[in-house]
Amino acid sequence: MIRDIIRCILRACCCAANTDSQLMLDGGIVLEDGRNIQEDGRNIQGTAREQLLQLDSRLCNVALKKLQDSQPYIRLVRISFLLNQSPYWQLPRMQDLRSYKDALLTPDEAIALLKRGDRSIFVLSYGWLSKTHPDSGGHRFHKVVEFFQYLHKCKLLPKDAALFWDFGSLPQHPRSKEEEHEFKEGLKYMADLYASPLGTCILQLHEIPPRPSDLEGGVLVCGLPRETNEATVTKAFSSYGDIVEYNVLERTGDVRLRFASHESAARAAAEYPANECGLLGPDVFTCLEYNDLETMQRGWCVFEEAVSLEAVGRSCRHLPMKQILDGMRRPKVYEISTAPPTTPILKLPQEQEIVCNRLLASKFTSAKADRGRVIQMYKEYQMEMASAALAVEIQSGQLSRTRRGLEIEALMPVLRRRGTFGSEGAAVRFAAHAMIEQEKQGDR
Repeated sequence: MIRDIIRCILRACCCAANTDSQLMLDGGIVLEDGRNIQEDGRNIQGTAREQLLQLDSRLCNVALKKLQDSQPYIRLVRISFLLNQSPYWQLPRMQDLRSYKDALLTPDEAIALLKRGDRSIFVLSYGWLSKTHPDSGGHRFHKVVEFFQYLHKCKLLPKDAALFWDFGSLPQHPRSKEEEHEFKEGLKYMADLYASPLGTCILQLHEIPPRPSDLEGGVLVCGLPRETNEATVTKAFSSYGDIVEYNVLERTGDVRLRFASHESAARAAAEYPANECGLLGPDVFTCLEYNDLETMQRGWCVFEEAVSLEAVGRSCRHLPMKQILDGMRRPKVYEISTAPPTTPILKLPQEQEIVCNRLLASKFTSAKADRGRVIQMYKEYQMEMASAALAVEIQSGQLSRTRRGLEIEALMPVLRRRGTFGSEGAAVRFAAHAMIEQEKQGDR
């Protein structure tokens, strides 16, 4: 009787949410994306491979899909297109890349490639060499193409393979209002993209080319109010050394200062605005024009590596999933700075506290805007992966019945966040816990 009442509550919540997903099956709770928490050791729905593919549901259903009023939030670059360019070609920003014939996959092509589940989507993890362009000299492009040529020679590169390269896959400055929305939405799915166990292969590029001579002494001053004039800016930075050049960058609106020595530029970039108390405005920040900071000292690169290892590491706790992952033709992560340019990276995921401390110690071009956001993105995705792993353990009978109440409690935040229930989430949580308590008491 009590179980019937609980089931009615769950069904009512599902109906109130007007969702297409089934929330309740006889004898089990079903999450929005199809993950099913079965009871009494009954057979789970789907295979281990399907469970891994379901981790990409947000990418398929939102991020790569053309929505009614906007372009897809994330675009993928066709690797065959890249291989036809000159050796040190400079990748255009995404808005300009759209004008090249067949440069970008269509949304349907991108989704089909992800669902194929053979890691034919490559995702580049690297540090930008400048705030204005990640690869102004074409060195990054040369390394990426060299890697794909090597894979092609080894017959490991599918003809329809694609690449996520942030500069060519997300809208870049200057952005329209609509493009700014697409960019911010696309960032929400970065963790899903890097972490996908079957869909993506990560390319880590750690090498930092030597600083070009024409960028010696260059500092970018960003976030300036529009009315700020040259005299005000040069006064704020004159204490660091002689300024020999001043110009405004048309594309971003940032001010470029050239100091007589690179040492003066480095001090200005490191110390402003702490020493000037925000003289130019509260949102102003500085950075060297050429960023030669080591890759794994950069916050975004630390985040990308952490989430890349998260899903694979947790999935390997489940034997059927581990067997699938071990049988993949391509490893999850490559380091492509080395020669030959295909070194598989074998690492285990780190504890949340360790990763968060690494993020706190890392550098961000705009620490005020990015640090807190990236740490929150990491925590949310780790909860997502932990909850998915717990669901698999429950489904496969690896968790004892007396522990299920605690484990489902861990799943509830994800159920509320990913679902469309709104206030009904509290009723779902209450019903799930009531069901577990009845299990413990043997009232069936």
